[in-house]
Amino acid sequence: MKNKAPLPLMEQLIMILVFALTSALWLRGFSLANSISKEQESREHAVIAVLNAAEVLKYTSGDFEQAATQLGGYWDGDLWSIPYDSSWQLLSDSEQSVFLLQAIPQDDDDPFLGTAHIKVFYKDEILFEITIGWQEVNGDAVT
Repeated sequence: MKNKAPLPLMEQLIMILVFALTSALWLRGFSLANSISKEQESREHAVIAVLNAAEVLKYTSGDFEQAATQLGGYWDGDLWSIPYDSSWQLLSDSEQSVFLLQAIPQDDDDPFLGTAHIKVFYKDEILFEITIGWQEVNGDAVT
């Protein structure tokens, strides 16, 4: 009579291998879902930051210096920059920033329309960007 012990042992090893492969695939799937979730969360924060900057800029009638005073960041005459850390808290130094909002005034031939381009960067990638406009009459914004 032959010993049948190796057959159940082989069956158990195959089942362990199948479970190990399945768990590796599930782990990879959960890891990918987590990274997509974090990316989407960053994009949502970027949208909120851009829309806040747009509303403040419209409220100040395109006065970038006043907008920088109200919302934060700094205006260097050509560019309004707002640096954020990894948890979207305002920073005073752009060197340590993880996310960076930039608003650039756009030259337009229409004297009755002021425009600006606002975008948020994560490293070198643009997370969100829009172009906004506000109506002006004789150099004053219309509310």
